[in-house]
Amino acid sequence: MPTFNTVVSQLTSVDIKISDEDKCINLLCSLLDSWDSLVIVIGSNATALQFDEIVSSLLTEEMRRKIWRAKMVMPCLYKDGPRIETKISHPVGDLNLQENL
Repeated sequence: MPTFNTVVSQLTSVDIKISDEDKCINLLCSLLDSWDSLVIVIGSNATALQFDEIVSSLLTEEMRRKIWRAKMVMPCLYKDGPRIETKISHPVGDLNLQENL
């Protein structure tokens, strides 16, 4: 995204105007294949492409993917991930404490 913004800024600085719709189309076409489903959804739902809305959708999807990957790597940190229960007993004086982790 920073490279895209740099190119747009450079074109603007030499008085080349780029419409909002052209920016949207170029940005969506530059995405990797793994983004195809989102690009299709954006294209089918939009009557007029708004650059700020496209960027917002992409950032939201990126955050969703990062959270999903984190859940896959460390599922025990997330409430809805698999939970491993282990019983641990700690003798303390006359008490025998048992805890579920």
